[in-house]
Amino acid sequence: MMGIIGIDEKKGREMGKFYVGFDIGSFAVHGAVVGEGGRVVYVPRSLPHFGDPLGCLLALWRDVAEAVGEEHIASTAFTGIGAASFPKVFDGLLFDYDSVTIPKGAAKVAPDVTYVFHIGAKDSYFFRIEHIEGQPAMLEWSANSKCGGGSGTLLEKQVRRLYGNNSNSSDDEAELLEQLFQEAESEAALYEDLAGYNARCGVVVQSDLIHEQNEGAKRPYLLARLYATVARNYKNDVIGPRELKKEAIAIATGGVFGSDFILHRVQELAGVELKRLEAFRSVGAIGAALLALEKKNDFVVDFSRMGEIASYAREHRLYAEPLKGYLDKVHVFPDTPVELPSKGTRDVTIGVDGGSTTTKAAVIDMESGALLDKIYISTHGDPEGALRKVFQHLARNKDRYNVRGICTTGSARKLYERILVS
Repeated sequence: MMGIIGIDEKKGREMGKFYVGFDIGSFAVHGAVVGEGGRVVYVPRSLPHFGDPLGCLLALWRDVAEAVGEEHIASTAFTGIGAASFPKVFDGLLFDYDSVTIPKGAAKVAPDVTYVFHIGAKDSYFFRIEHIEGQPAMLEWSANSKCGGGSGTLLEKQVRRLYGNNSNSSDDEAELLEQLFQEAESEAALYEDLAGYNARCGVVVQSDLIHEQNEGAKRPYLLARLYATVARNYKNDVIGPRELKKEAIAIATGGVFGSDFILHRVQELAGVELKRLEAFRSVGAIGAALLALEKKNDFVVDFSRMGEIASYAREHRLYAEPLKGYLDKVHVFPDTPVELPSKGTRDVTIGVDGGSTTTKAAVIDMESGALLDKIYISTHGDPEGALRKVFQHLARNKDRYNVRGICTTGSARKLYERILVS
């Protein structure tokens, strides 16, 4: 795997010991390697983990071990929400929170930095760093509230939902997701001056977005408003009323700042110029590696024992009562359409359920109540297009139906009512 920051093998092997940092986030796993002198010598590409952080961690470890030589690695240190339980399994392992490792890593890759703007998939931060006697010191910091405002909580979900119809271009899930984000970015740029939704809570933002979708708003417009909302909420919820010095050096870190739209919008709202460095996703991992160096930590994880992490998590997970005890309350109705008689027409009604994620329709025989036809498709952020597909499907037997009524339900019901009445 080619790293973001590569290593000169000859020079690297001459540097002696290496300290490796891993940042296991809610969306991706990041890594970094520093040498004994504190120089960042290698940063592998971050890997989205799609719910398998330990598998991605193992892949990054193999990459790092191959790049610098496993025998030269003196320590493996960790940060991020996905690594919080590691010290409970591995005695001697170094772990610290990302509120510590992010500013440390940021001060390393940008020695003159004053402000660090960080937007992650779940958590966002603002740090103010001053240099006292030549050493960086964090003097002020703040984080987003836990309602999702000003973080990337909704971005992946909505990009997948709205652009998932274009998902046949790649067999590699990480590559596919990157392509979807690129497409979303290019479309959102068509509406670069839009205001965001008037909400901070992620649930309310999503509700407002789906409401507009079901009123007929198009995908680029929806994405632009969502991106603008993330940027505005970061400014209001994380930076707050602080007056920032325009001349100060400020950097953008965290995966969400991979979006040019969000980067430029935050820059405008904060009134400072933001620099996005090459390793902007991996500053937490860099900070963890630096902590290991400073503390002379000498613990290297035995990666063959990753199963113990999963076992510990399972043992300490809270469970609700199993649903199997309620199976007797579940009623299964037959949903196989009956065959139409060979001749004649039937009086029918059609029901259409326009949801934010899926669109469903059914044709019912008025006399018998039998199901004559049905369809279930993904909405893909285009309820109007989904409705067209529904009726293209149902029209196969249009000469056999005498439609006596159509009923709409679901979040797109008003849009569908307007279309069908017209």
